[in-house]
Order: sequence, then C-alpha cells, then structure tokens
Amino acid sequence: LLRGHNLLHTPPFLVFDLVEGASFSELLEEGVAQEEALCIIKEVAQTLVEVHHQGVIHRDLKPENILVTKDGKAIISDFGLAKAAELTSVKTKTGKVVGTLLYMAPERLMEKPTTSACDVYAIGVMLYEVLAQRTPFIGVNPIEVAHAHIKSKPPPLKRFAPNCSPQLIELVNSCLQKDPSSRPTSTQV
Repeated sequence: LLRGHNLLHTPPFLVFDLVEGASFSELLEEGVAQEEALCIIKEVAQTLVEVHHQGVIHRDLKPENILVTKDGKAIISDFGLAKAAELTSVKTKTGKVVGTLLYMAPERLMEKPTTSACDVYAIGVMLYEVLAQRTPFIGVNPIEVAHAHIKSKPPPLKRFAPNCSPQLIELVNSCLQKDPSSRPTSTQV
C-alpha cells in the first residue's frame, strides 16, 4: 500500500487482470477460422450460464467485449452496462438507451424490461455474424438497424452459409426470436 495513503477516503475502483491476446472482434477482422470462432462463442455461452446464475445480465455482449487469450480462452469483459437481474432498467439517468445497436435485443430498444434473454440474443447475432460474415441487421442509419431488430426477420442464414447444419441454423434462429420468452435460455445455447 502507498505509505501514508488513507484507503478510507479512496473512491471505489475496479482492478482487472491483464489479458494478453486479442478481442474477438480483432480475430474476426483477421479472419479467424469459423470452427475456432464457433468454439469461442460456445465458451462465452457456457460462461453466461454462470453469469446469469449469479443474477447478472451483461447487456452489451459483443465481439469487442470478448477477450481471447493467447491460448484460446474466451473471457467476457466490460460489465459496465451489466445489471442485476432484479434491476432491469434499460435507460441511463438521462433517459438514453445504452449498448451497442448491432447486438441489441429488441426489448432493450423498446425500453422493455431486460432479462438474460437479451444476452442470448447477442449470442445469436454473433453466431449469425460468424456464419454469414455479416450481422443479421444492417441499415444506412441507426434507426433502420433498430427498426430491423424490432420488426424484421434476419435474411435466411442459408443464403450466406449454404453448408451450415440445420441444427446450427435452428439455434441461431431461436436466439434471434423477437419475443424474449421464445429464445433458449443461456443453458440451452
């Protein structure tokens, strides 16, 4: 400890481990093998089971918030928007919806209560992105993207990934359901 420093007057702070490796988004940009990318998402989904079991919803799950160590271990980072399951407000104190639009579940965009299903939706978006080489909903502006998340079905995955297994397509489609109660739980992903 710092000599003469009074810890009673130190504001709260977080200390994180240094993770040597890359973000999942960097790996995707570099062209990581599809099988390896799917393994990373599977590990993230398995970690979410524990996170959700502890009563925490990440609310901003995206490739940038997944760190992959040099030995291939996936670590979920940036819990800055995380909420306890019983505190499910989607707005900041200023009334703005927070999170990353490309991975945001429809219920968050519509300012409805969020559950762990919003993290499952983000898993579905990342799976779609890995398999199709694009996110399911794109637009010329944020309003178009938000509207697509709320109202549109994603383009059929088979169009972009013709060799994808029917089981994997079904998993992605179930994760991307508009109704959160129709999505699988984190234990089923």
